[in-house]
Amino acid sequence: MQPRPSSRIKSLETRATTIEAAVEELSSDQAEGLKDLKQGINLLDGGMRDSFKTIGDTFMAVEANIGARFDKIESTMATKEDISRLETDITSIKATQEQILKLLQKNAGE
Repeated sequence: MQPRPSSRIKSLETRATTIEAAVEELSSDQAEGLKDLKQGINLLDGGMRDSFKTIGDTFMAVEANIGARFDKIESTMATKEDISRLETDITSIKATQEQILKLLQKNAGE
């Protein structure tokens, strides 16, 4: 037995309505999910930008600190000329010390 055309049309209309409603719900759910995803991406982007700025500021501070320490080390380091001058001064002091010792020994012997 074949269903009447009116029954078949009614059945098709019911199926079409059910399918259209399901598509509408999926579309709405998908749009809401995309909106949530976009908000999450925006929050993540802002957080990453803040983190990168903090990291950059930290690198700048470290670089400034290292530069200051290097300048301090450089200002306290002796150069070859400084060492040479110091050696000359030590030699001169030793010569003077020997002369004083000779004079003391001479005076002690008199």
